[in-house]
Amino acid sequence: MFINSNDKCPVCKNNFAQEDDVVFCPICGTPHHRECYNSIGHCFNSPKHGTDFEYKSETAQVSENDALPNDETKNENNNDYYIPENSDFNTESEQSENNPNTISGFTISDIRAIVRTNTERFVPLFLKNKKFSWNWGGLFFGPYYLFFRKMYKQGSAFLAVSLIVQYFLNGIFVKEISAFTSFINANYDAIKQLYTTPDAELIIKIQEAYQPVLPMMYILLGTGLIIHIIIALLADRFYKTRILNILGMINDKLGSGRMFSSITPMLDDNKLSQADMKKLYLGKLGGTSLLSPVVAWCTLDIITGLVSRIISLF
Repeated sequence: MFINSNDKCPVCKNNFAQEDDVVFCPICGTPHHRECYNSIGHCFNSPKHGTDFEYKSETAQVSENDALPNDETKNENNNDYYIPENSDFNTESEQSENNPNTISGFTISDIRAIVRTNTERFVPLFLKNKKFSWNWGGLFFGPYYLFFRKMYKQGSAFLAVSLIVQYFLNGIFVKEISAFTSFINANYDAIKQLYTTPDAELIIKIQEAYQPVLPMMYILLGTGLIIHIIIALLADRFYKTRILNILGMINDKLGSGRMFSSITPMLDDNKLSQADMKKLYLGKLGGTSLLSPVVAWCTLDIITGLVSRIISLF
């Protein structure tokens, strides 16, 4: 993106000069004087974030056929556009050939179309391109957060690890678990009465019977916490990779001449452009799913029940 010398900062309404300290909104690409941006604390066009809005010069645009000199500026007497040396999009993290409206070669508009919700958080994170970031949803909900964001492979992998650890520990503590289960079954009626008739002696016996199983529970809790922390650190990275893979697949389809009309058969092709259909398809592939975590939890419960019954037969 190039700044036209006639363009104005949306805050102070003054034209940009070559020596100005210019920053760009990582979401929509709107340029600001750094001081002006800091004065309002956010992008001037932030109310439009989450829509298809992208900053476009209000004056003449640089033609795709216009060639820049090697120094990426015109001569001093005809400085119609330039890239400020101190602008914020001269960083490796943007990976976009000095274009703040792309990430790894894909437009932010398309990325927003896939993310759909909470784009104000994810787009700046993707621009920073950090290996690790913190995702509170990943910490609290673990693998089910990954299913919520339609990262089914990663979510299934972490659930599988949790299940393997659980049955591995069950194998190690099989004697302790069997002894505790036998104690509970033998005293089931008396334990039911504890809710109405407290029995201090029975409570002590239950604690003593449970004591050998306690280390396994601590290990399970610790393993679960470690898995949730790992997901919290890697969820955003997984999500960015998924989105870029989807966009790469879509671009491959477009490059091979594939059309999106078959994806939305109920819509009138004459009223929707190929670009509009692409947005609809991206939205279908992206977004969130409340049903997926529920299905994952139910599936895990069924698998756990079946495995337990099979083990009990031996």
